[in-house]
Amino acid sequence: MKWAEYVARRGDWVFDRVGVALDTAADRLAVQGALPRWIANAWTQEQDLGISRHGFDDGQACLCCMYMPTGKSKDEHQLVAEELGMPEAHE
Repeated sequence: MKWAEYVARRGDWVFDRVGVALDTAADRLAVQGALPRWIANAWTQEQDLGISRHGFDDGQACLCCMYMPTGKSKDEHQLVAEELGMPEAHE
């Protein structure tokens, strides 16, 4: 289930600890956005695995800092216009 769905079913946004093993950076950013007090983040890649920990106020990088986007990305309006085959509609 998606993080937002889990939180909606749970009924509150108070998280002391969260263990994260998600597939996308966007999902991880959503978890960090809930401001849990402590996060354990795990990942795997081909022939690699890792874990990181992130406290709410420990002076270390938050989970978002590990998944900062690089380069310029298209905004949602531009993506929709391109998907509709009307890139000029965004200009």
